[in-house]
Amino acid sequence: MLSNTRIAILCLSLATLIAGCKTAPSVEKVGNSAKPELQFLDFQSFDKDLQNSLSAPLPTVEVTFLDRVSPNVIPDRLQKWMAAVEADGGQVQVIEPPPAFAPKDPFLLMSIVSSLWSASKVVREAAQSNQFKAAKGYDAQLILKNSEQGGTVVEKVIFVARKK
Repeated sequence: MLSNTRIAILCLSLATLIAGCKTAPSVEKVGNSAKPELQFLDFQSFDKDLQNSLSAPLPTVEVTFLDRVSPNVIPDRLQKWMAAVEADGGQVQVIEPPPAFAPKDPFLLMSIVSSLWSASKVVREAAQSNQFKAAKGYDAQLILKNSEQGGTVVEKVIFVARKK
């Protein structure tokens, strides 16, 4: 027969062995994690990261920029995502910065920004691809800010999940 000490050692050894059997998370799962904040880089990896975040689905996904982005020259890669939002019935809202010292013509600013996604046929067709279907159910907010050098720049784009 086994003594109490041997049974205790056997149980302890078995518990240690079982605890060591936990598998490590797969690299693919860790690499594809959804992030609520992304920095825009004009690479395909940005599209994959944004697709993963919007597919999660997260309540908001914020895209910031490393460089100054003019509202007149939003990168095509980002325009495709905003066109996909609109193609699904979502809204792209422009949030203007607080007024600077001199009042600006609001119609001028709105005409500049509203022309941003009168996107070309190519952009709209790209928005229909499977990759951009992750934008389904989201609205987008284009947040503008006053630049230190004068003028207006894009501070960030926020994708907001629509209420069902």
